[in-house]
Amino acid sequence: GGKKVMHKFKIGDKVRIVKPLCVRKRDGRIENFKDRVVEVRTVEFSSCCCDLGLSRLVYIPATHLQKVA
Repeated sequence: GGKKVMHKFKIGDKVRIVKPLCVRKRDGRIENFKDRVVEVRTVEFSSCCCDLGLSRLVYIPATHLQKVA
């Protein structure tokens, strides 16, 4: 079978979170960031560290991200 090509993201890319991603915020509430557009800060082997506008950066699997045109 054909191997699925991983999207290669670059630092500074705008990406959309295309799968459910729940993050606990500082006040204890959990927020779903699906369909949110975020910026890539660092790129790892199979995930990207993204700025969700929280107090910290969040690692997101590359399979959950789609580049915004």
